Amino acid sequence: FGPVAKVFHELVSDDVHLDILLVEPTEQRPWWVLVTSGVSDLPMHVPEGESLPRHAELVLFLAATWPMAHDEWQDERHYWPIRQLKVLGRLPHRTRSWLGPGHTCAADPPAPFAAGVPFCAM
Repeated sequence: FGPVAKVFHELVSDDVHLDILLVEPTEQRPWWVLVTSGVSDLPMHVPEGESLPRHAELVLFLAATWPMAHDEWQDERHYWPIRQLKVLGRLPHRTRSWLGPGHTCAADPPAPFAAGVPFCAM
Protein backbone atom coordinates (compact mmCIF):
# COMPACT_ATOMS: atom_id res chain seq x y z
CA PHE A 1 0.00 0.00 0.00
CA GLY A 2 2.99 2.28 0.55
CA PRO A 3 5.36 3.26 3.30
CA VAL A 4 4.05 3.02 6.84
CA ALA A 5 3.88 6.58 8.19
CA LYS A 6 3.00 5.66 11.76
CA VAL A 7 2.37 2.64 13.93
CA PHE A 8 -0.15 2.83 16.74
CA HIS A 9 1.36 0.33 19.14
CA GLU A 10 -0.91 -1.49 21.49
CA LEU A 11 0.27 -1.10 25.06
CA VAL A 12 -1.79 -3.85 26.67
CA SER A 13 -2.55 -7.05 24.76
CA ASP A 14 -4.53 -10.13 25.59
CA ASP A 15 -5.19 -12.65 22.77
CA VAL A 16 -2.80 -11.12 20.24
CA HIS A 17 -0.61 -8.01 20.19
CA LEU A 18 -2.52 -5.94 17.63
CA ASP A 19 -0.91 -2.78 16.25
CA ILE A 20 -2.41 -0.53 13.58
CA LEU A 21 -0.17 0.57 10.70
CA LEU A 22 -1.07 3.85 8.98
CA VAL A 23 -0.27 4.56 5.35
CA GLU A 24 -0.88 8.18 4.40
CA PRO A 25 -3.03 9.26 1.46
CA THR A 26 -1.33 10.07 -1.83
CA GLU A 27 -2.44 11.87 -4.96
CA GLN A 28 -2.97 8.54 -6.70
CA ARG A 29 -4.67 6.97 -3.64
CA PRO A 30 -6.52 9.76 -1.81
CA TRP A 31 -7.40 7.79 1.32
CA TRP A 32 -5.77 6.49 4.48
CA VAL A 33 -4.93 2.80 4.60
CA LEU A 34 -5.06 1.16 8.03
CA VAL A 35 -3.55 -2.32 8.28
CA THR A 36 -3.56 -4.54 11.34
CA SER A 37 -0.34 -6.17 12.46
CA GLY A 38 -0.64 -9.14 14.79
CA VAL A 39 -3.93 -10.73 13.79
CA SER A 40 -2.04 -13.32 11.75
CA ASP A 41 0.18 -14.31 14.68
CA LEU A 42 -2.41 -16.98 15.49
CA PRO A 43 -4.34 -19.07 12.97
CA MET A 44 -8.05 -18.58 12.47
CA HIS A 45 -10.31 -21.62 12.80
CA VAL A 46 -11.26 -21.88 9.13
CA PRO A 47 -13.70 -24.76 8.59
CA GLU A 48 -12.41 -27.84 6.84
CA GLY A 49 -13.12 -27.63 3.13
CA GLU A 50 -12.79 -23.83 2.94
CA SER A 51 -9.88 -22.76 0.75
CA LEU A 52 -9.16 -19.54 2.67
CA PRO A 53 -5.93 -18.81 4.51
CA ARG A 54 -5.79 -19.45 8.25
CA HIS A 55 -3.54 -16.42 8.79
CA ALA A 56 -4.67 -12.95 7.71
CA GLU A 57 -4.53 -9.26 8.54
CA LEU A 58 -7.30 -6.70 8.09
CA VAL A 59 -7.27 -3.57 5.92
CA LEU A 60 -9.53 -0.53 6.18
CA PHE A 61 -9.64 2.56 4.00
CA LEU A 62 -10.65 5.96 5.41
CA ALA A 63 -11.16 9.26 3.60
CA ALA A 64 -8.09 11.49 3.38
CA THR A 65 -9.98 14.00 5.53
CA TRP A 66 -10.45 11.53 8.41
CA PRO A 67 -9.06 12.92 11.71
CA MET A 68 -5.91 10.87 12.30
CA ALA A 69 -4.12 12.74 15.09
CA HIS A 70 -3.91 10.81 18.35
CA ASP A 71 -5.67 13.59 20.29
CA GLU A 72 -8.55 13.52 17.77
CA TRP A 73 -8.99 9.82 18.52
CA GLN A 74 -10.11 10.73 22.03
CA ASP A 75 -13.45 11.43 20.33
CA GLU A 76 -15.21 8.11 19.65
CA ARG A 77 -16.72 9.57 16.46
CA HIS A 78 -13.18 9.56 15.07
CA TYR A 79 -11.85 6.46 16.83
CA TRP A 80 -14.59 3.90 16.09
CA PRO A 81 -13.01 2.53 12.86
CA ILE A 82 -9.77 1.82 14.73
CA ARG A 83 -11.68 0.24 17.62
CA GLN A 84 -13.63 -1.95 15.20
CA LEU A 85 -10.42 -3.09 13.47
CA LYS A 86 -9.16 -4.20 16.88
CA VAL A 87 -12.47 -5.91 17.75
CA LEU A 88 -12.58 -7.72 14.40
CA GLY A 89 -8.90 -8.65 14.65
CA ARG A 90 -9.52 -10.42 17.95
CA LEU A 91 -12.84 -11.99 17.02
CA PRO A 92 -11.52 -15.16 15.32
CA HIS A 93 -9.19 -15.89 18.23
CA ARG A 94 -11.73 -15.23 20.99
CA THR A 95 -14.57 -17.12 19.36
CA ARG A 96 -12.55 -19.90 17.68
CA SER A 97 -14.01 -18.77 14.35
CA TRP A 98 -12.77 -17.03 11.22
CA LEU A 99 -13.27 -14.01 9.00
CA GLY A 100 -13.66 -14.23 5.26
CA PRO A 101 -15.26 -12.57 2.25
CA GLY A 102 -18.90 -11.70 2.84
CA HIS A 103 -18.81 -11.94 6.63
CA THR A 104 -20.70 -9.26 8.54
CA CYS A 105 -20.09 -8.54 12.21
CA ALA A 106 -22.62 -6.39 14.07
CA ALA A 107 -22.32 -4.53 17.34
CA ASP A 108 -23.87 -6.51 20.18
CA PRO A 109 -26.48 -5.27 20.86
CA PRO A 110 -26.91 -3.55 17.47
CA ALA A 111 -26.29 0.14 18.04
CA PRO A 112 -24.32 2.86 16.26
CA PHE A 113 -20.57 2.61 16.82
CA ALA A 114 -20.56 6.21 18.12
CA ALA A 115 -22.89 9.20 18.44
CA GLY A 116 -23.88 10.45 15.00
CA VAL A 117 -22.41 7.40 13.24
CA PRO A 118 -24.95 5.50 11.12
CA PHE A 119 -23.04 2.20 11.23
CA CYS A 120 -23.54 -0.74 13.59
CA ALA A 121 -21.87 -3.51 11.58
CA MET A 122 -18.77 -4.13 9.51
